[in-house]
Amino acid sequence: MKRLLIALLFLMPLSASAEHENIDAPQVFWAHKPIQCGKPNEIIKIPEQYGEKPMVTGTGLAVQPNGPGFQVQMILGVNPKTGTWTLIEMTAEQACVLGAGKDITLIKPDTTTKLRTDYGS
Repeated sequence: MKRLLIALLFLMPLSASAEHENIDAPQVFWAHKPIQCGKPNEIIKIPEQYGEKPMVTGTGLAVQPNGPGFQVQMILGVNPKTGTWTLIEMTAEQACVLGAGKDITLIKPDTTTKLRTDYGS
């Protein structure tokens, strides 16, 4: 009986850790991604070179890891004929190209569908 009790005491931590292994914790982190930045009047020339025009704009908040956030303007330039796109984040003093690419597909909004998060999986 004593051996059984000792064996159970040793196995309890293993079963507790096994339960925690099944939990998927979010894998979110601050990345240091190289991006192109410059004066807004210079950065805006990049999408113009590809015939892209602003298709979506919005006001956002850029949050820093250890500091306050600040207001930014987001601009998605699109050329519907070629499918190229450029995403720009802009303040009064600075603009940055956050991403650019091709083969963009414009989708009519559907209020019953949730945003997908499984891209690149």
